[in-house]
Amino acid sequence: MANNYQIRSKEVQEVLRSFPKPYILWGNTFIIALFFIFLYALNDYRVPVTSQLPCKVISVSYDSLDDKIIVKAFINIPIPSDLKSHKPVNLILSQINNTRFDKIKAQISKITFQNNEIELVIQAQKNKTILTENSKLIYMANGMFGAISINLGSISLLELFINKMTNK
Repeated sequence: MANNYQIRSKEVQEVLRSFPKPYILWGNTFIIALFFIFLYALNDYRVPVTSQLPCKVISVSYDSLDDKIIVKAFINIPIPSDLKSHKPVNLILSQINNTRFDKIKAQISKITFQNNEIELVIQAQKNKTILTENSKLIYMANGMFGAISINLGSISLLELFINKMTNK
């Protein structure tokens, strides 16, 4: 295939010697600036990070003076060592027939790391029931399964993206 282009022609030399148009120069600058603004926005926006600990209720007791139910739950996996008492958590329970209830607000009162047990305090109604977030009344019973949802703080979207890309 023959080369039909005249590289040494006057028209080609003129195009090669001329500077790019201003909108090409400023367009590249604009695209790079948009990229850095996007990275800043990703770093500035934070999302909550939670951890789910599967659990089984092993004992339930009712404190009539404070209208509180004290729940002792067995955790199937090792409890994170940075978990502290008096931390608010959400308890998500299901009954034997796997009926799922919404979140129940609770507070950790005691942690036993050796036995993988967490003791939770839940505000109760006068009839020893618990009100869930979607306004259902439930009775706590031994043998209920569920998960304890713990808020671990927040992370920026940029950190989350980098962690997912590097498998951290």
